[in-house]
Amino acid sequence: MQELSTDAPSKSGARPATRFTYLLLLALYLAQGLPVGFVTQALPVILREQQASLVLIGWSGVLLMPWGLKFLWAPLQDRYYWPRIGLGRSWILPTQGVALLCVAGLALLEPSLLRDPQMAVLFASLLMLLAFAGATQDVSTDGLAVRLLAAGERSMGNAIQVTGSRMGLILGGGGALLLLDMAPWRTVMLGMAGLILLTTVPVWLLREPAWRRARKNQDVAGVGTVRHDAELKRALLPAGEMVEQTALPAELQQADEVACAAPVQGLLPRIRHFLRTEFGYFLSSPELRAWLGVLLVYKLCDAFTSGMVKPMLVDMGYSKSQIGTMVVMLGSGASLLGAVAGHAVLRRVSRMRALLGFNALQALTTGCYALIALLFSGKVSAADGLTAFDMLVYGINALEHFTAGMALVGVLTTVMDYCRLRNGGSDFTLQVSIMSTVSGVAHWLSGYAAEALGYLGYFSAGMVLGLLLLGPLVRWGRLQRQTHPA
Repeated sequence: MQELSTDAPSKSGARPATRFTYLLLLALYLAQGLPVGFVTQALPVILREQQASLVLIGWSGVLLMPWGLKFLWAPLQDRYYWPRIGLGRSWILPTQGVALLCVAGLALLEPSLLRDPQMAVLFASLLMLLAFAGATQDVSTDGLAVRLLAAGERSMGNAIQVTGSRMGLILGGGGALLLLDMAPWRTVMLGMAGLILLTTVPVWLLREPAWRRARKNQDVAGVGTVRHDAELKRALLPAGEMVEQTALPAELQQADEVACAAPVQGLLPRIRHFLRTEFGYFLSSPELRAWLGVLLVYKLCDAFTSGMVKPMLVDMGYSKSQIGTMVVMLGSGASLLGAVAGHAVLRRVSRMRALLGFNALQALTTGCYALIALLFSGKVSAADGLTAFDMLVYGINALEHFTAGMALVGVLTTVMDYCRLRNGGSDFTLQVSIMSTVSGVAHWLSGYAAEALGYLGYFSAGMVLGLLLLGPLVRWGRLQRQTHPA
């Protein structure tokens, strides 16, 4: 079987993305989205139907903990690999195999067995291993994307990423719920395993370029310090605003030099050196420290409220097929359109304006779920047909997912702007892990908050929280413009 190759890297480090590159990224991010969609979208419905409490459903977010901790092993994936296989493929192919085996194992366990503590532990263990495989695959996929995509291709690349992830959410979440009302559990899960196998084909065919170790003065996006700063500045300003810059800011250059320093002797000095090498870059300047503050709050509102949407719909009387067809699939489809819209906006306005607008819209639309809770008057019934209340539920869900798609494209594109080429996987992973960890804690607390406040108070509080947390975005924007003045 012939292997396919992406275009060779240019002298500057930028690589013109081919259709195969985008297909490769689409397939890999779709593979990640399948189990995440199952845990975040389908599992809450399954647990609620098994009479699980909202608190227990909130705790199910712990199953995705590897996504928040993946930064711990991400540097190893940037350093150790089989050269003949490739830096990315050395990790992506084995983790795809592990994910396939985990899903095949889940096919042997029926949801009705979850009432047995031993079966519940086995079920949770397989989901945790599946999350570990997906998180590890994500590290290498993100690093591959950082190396393959040039600065001007990042918004499109991240739109592809969001599209692939959301397609996985559709199939692993809404698709699974829809099929579970029509087909046996084992058939549905084996179908998901088959999709994971199918998404492995592009990376199997890839002939990955041989990446060279970056030079000491080489930094973000694989270009020299002079070019990097100009490209970063262009990325953070509206399209068409050209700038000239002669040197990388001193703080960022110092962090880059730390990453290339010679190894030190002794266990504790080695640990300190490792942490400074891999993560000290993000503490090296006021701008980067402010950006870390943005990462801490950017997904907090979404994570705090999204975990209780599906249990609320179950309590209102919606069936698995209704939630799968009209809510999860419609909402995820809207998020695909949001990803495309986010890409278009990012080509026209600065990163700060885009992120501020996206996050504000997401907070406001999340609060619309409080309107649903306020207007709810009794159990819905399929016999009633499509009512005005149903249309309101579906419309608000689609709108919230649309704004979430825009917000995700915006933040991931900016995350990629701050990645160094030689540390592409670990830099990207650290930033995403910060958001994932905060999201996991918020998801865990969501069950307690919903139980205490009720759905109306809970979603209202989520909206207020989201609007209050726009402050760190404004502060980062001010510092960013001071560092890269127009």
